[in-house]
Amino acid sequence: MSSKALFLLTAVLAAGSLPGQTKQARKSGWGSGPVVFTMPENVEVVRDIVYASYGERKLKLDLYLPKQRPGKGVPGIIGIRGGGWQRGDKEFFAPMCATLASHGLAAASIEYRVMKEAKFPACVNDCKAAVRWMRAEGKKYGIRPDAIGATGESAGGHLAVLLGTSYKAADLEGDGGHAGVSSRVQAVVAFAPVFDFRTMAGAKEKGGEVPQKLFASNADEMKLYSPAAYIDADSAPMLIAQSKLDDVVPFQQSQQLLEAAKKAGVRTEFWMVTDGPHWFVNLQKWFPESLDRSAKFFHSVFGDNGQQGKRDRRIFGPSMPKNRLISREYLTTRACAFQAGRAVLFVRNALFLPARFRYKAVPEVLPMARCFFRSINTPTLRPFSSVTNWIPPMALLSLRSRNAYHSRSIAAFSASSTSCRRSDGRVPAFRVNLARSSVVT
Repeated sequence: MSSKALFLLTAVLAAGSLPGQTKQARKSGWGSGPVVFTMPENVEVVRDIVYASYGERKLKLDLYLPKQRPGKGVPGIIGIRGGGWQRGDKEFFAPMCATLASHGLAAASIEYRVMKEAKFPACVNDCKAAVRWMRAEGKKYGIRPDAIGATGESAGGHLAVLLGTSYKAADLEGDGGHAGVSSRVQAVVAFAPVFDFRTMAGAKEKGGEVPQKLFASNADEMKLYSPAAYIDADSAPMLIAQSKLDDVVPFQQSQQLLEAAKKAGVRTEFWMVTDGPHWFVNLQKWFPESLDRSAKFFHSVFGDNGQQGKRDRRIFGPSMPKNRLISREYLTTRACAFQAGRAVLFVRNALFLPARFRYKAVPEVLPMARCFFRSINTPTLRPFSSVTNWIPPMALLSLRSRNAYHSRSIAAFSASSTSCRRSDGRVPAFRVNLARSSVVT
């Protein structure tokens, strides 16, 4: 069966599983029917890759790749189908993954164990195993291990959001393989996700009965498998999309997610579809815009601005989500460290370079010194409380440059070194205008 016919069949079956919505769709004229999918010409696929093993049970994925991949690699996306945690296969999410690949992203459509085969948290374990596989093995396919996201719809949306929030929950990792590799994702796009099983239970929508079926009213299990229990300031940036007319997953689920994300300081974008069904992403009317928004969001988070594998060189360190809540004092301190390093460079130039270069150093030293002493009086010195945190960037600047003309390129090099990290061990994400050495928030 061709991929075009296969997706048309699965989309019709998905629609048929929601008879009330199908009847509404006929009345209101939702879209122009299911998406008829054809493989983009600039995409190639590697099928049936084993990503996790549980004894004799092997879980597979189909990996959709842009044919033209730069040497630095492209971001990787884990695609997770819907189906109420009870049905579906990896082929169902093929159109989404292939379309993301046509936008310069490597996307893996994964199979995962459904409730008939294994109870919670098996499906969660499988998704985390897929992330670990991509981070550990993706390099051979041109995938960047530092830029991995997840996307899904309905039940898959729930699992995608759970990936973006539960990276600290060791109990959810499972033993599918690649132990010790991080299952953390850096970005999430979720369509109609479940955020909190506890508040969903008993809702008037069809999905209100799901928590009872899955967890038999066990409130502890509902909490354990709800993203609401894990969301914090370090959760991945998210794009959430849901229809106002969704009669499967209550619309309030997205609203609760947005409120919790705002409270935690997580970068979150919301797209409300005003006239679509629960499964709107599978309809021709909304499919192109849904995938276009998804690709743009992933590129914005990974810092490549839609260009395959290209990162903005002004971002210090690996690509990080741009939602970090860093105080102005912290930014001032970090900029002052940068300035102090340049001051060392210029002092060295003034002392050791030929006379014709010295005049370039003298005007810079005094303002840099003022910036340095200003940082000493900054209230928030947590990331730079130790003198050892100041020495490496200064030393790199001093040793790597032969004259003042090289200071900017070397400053970018030194600031991206692993020595310039926050107290929690990660490189902060903020921008610096190298021409003026000022923070750009």
